[in-house]
Amino acid sequence: MERHGRAVKREFEDIVSDWKPEHRPQFTVERKLSGRELRVVVRPYKRRKASRIFGWVDRGTRSYTIRPKRRNKRGRLAFRTGYAPRTQPVARAHVGQGKASGPWVMPKKVRHPGIRARKFSESIGKRTEKAFRRRIENVFRRMARR
Repeated sequence: MERHGRAVKREFEDIVSDWKPEHRPQFTVERKLSGRELRVVVRPYKRRKASRIFGWVDRGTRSYTIRPKRRNKRGRLAFRTGYAPRTQPVARAHVGQGKASGPWVMPKKVRHPGIRARKFSESIGKRTEKAFRRRIENVFRRMARR
């Protein structure tokens, strides 16, 4: 279980390897063993801003309105348009630059379209489930032979 957990953790760390250090989450591995199930859970550390950001990117967000938190001289937002994200749905990492390239705009408020879910957790889970099952079954076979 430990070996599988480390392998899955490396996959998650590879996805965020090109993120800015302040937005890059760290992951933890939890092994759950009970009479009914064996489970390995890899998730970002709780209560960290980078973990929340990863959750938003992984699961997606709804559309929402953005207003300035602090008033600048004109009481407006200021940002560049034409953003190219580093990741794309579904579970495609390392495909973009993560930079804005368009002209500067200064609206009073913006209706953000939301974030389309990248589904990293779901795709890694599906991809690694067979290997995990195979490892556990091999352990049980070895124990039965003894």
